[in-house]
Amino acid sequence: MAAQRTVLVSTTLPALVSSFRRSLEAANKSPKTVKTYTEAVGLFIAFLKSEGMPLGADNVRREHVETFIVDMLQRWKPATANNRYRGLQQFFKWLQEEGGNQGVPDGEHAPPCRA
Repeated sequence: MAAQRTVLVSTTLPALVSSFRRSLEAANKSPKTVKTYTEAVGLFIAFLKSEGMPLGADNVRREHVETFIVDMLQRWKPATANNRYRGLQQFFKWLQEEGGNQGVPDGEHAPPCRA
């Protein structure tokens, strides 16, 4: 019988970053990929904090991600926003696989257009 993986949904996003990093490294992702994905999550967390949005893994929703991407598009090139979105997409996919947040889409939302 396979071991069941569980992430407590009451865990905050900042508390999950090191586990996500470890998972990426265990999957033998390149150092650049690990840096890019975890940097995207770190920027998202900083954005949530600055906007007074929830940090609990069970409280983050699609609209929070969309608001973050809108902010990225206002400050950076579309390709950068797309890159950040892809990092978050992988984080939330991992979180769902671990039994966490089911409220954030992992692909049903189109990424920002790369101009």
